[in-house]
Parts: sequence; C-alpha cells; structure tokens
Amino acid sequence: MAKLNNVDITQQQARQFKKSDFNDFDVILTLDKMVHKSIVALASTSAEKSKVVLLLEYAGLVAQSEVPDPYYGEMYGFNLVYEMIDDACEKIALTIKS
Repeated sequence: MAKLNNVDITQQQARQFKKSDFNDFDVILTLDKMVHKSIVALASTSAEKSKVVLLLEYAGLVAQSEVPDPYYGEMYGFNLVYEMIDDACEKIALTIKS
C-alpha cells in the first residue's frame, strides 16, 4: 500500500520493542490491544505505562480503538488500514504543529 500511495518505506526497518524505549520515547503508539497489553506489561512504573497509547485513541479517533489486521482478508483491507493509519497520523501531525 505504501508504494501505491507514493510513500517510500525502503529505509524503514522493524525491530522488537525494548524496555529502554520507555526512556527513549515520550509516547509509544500501538495499533492493537494485544500489542498494547504486551508493551504495558513490560512497564515498571505508572509513568511508563502512561506512555503507551493506542494510535487511533491518541489521534482522537475513538469510534474504533484499534487498527484491524488485514493479513487474512481481502486486498481492500490493506487499503482500509492504510487510510486509518494515514488519517490518524495527519491528525497527530496537525496537533503537533499547533
């Protein structure tokens, strides 16, 4: 979907979440509740726990709290997920700018 939407992700790399990420980042965004719970479980303090937020909730899109996994569905599911994440990121970017 990135290529179809002219987004270059060739330099991006995935990695596992590290406990040190709590020190390195102010906000830790998750896409679904399962990952959210897993990362919160690694937190040692309430301050660390409060850094972990579902992306859609952080963006103020509370109608749906998590991004669905499109892997086992039809191709349109990937487009839907792309649009959800893109919309959330646009809202977050506008908030940061103001």
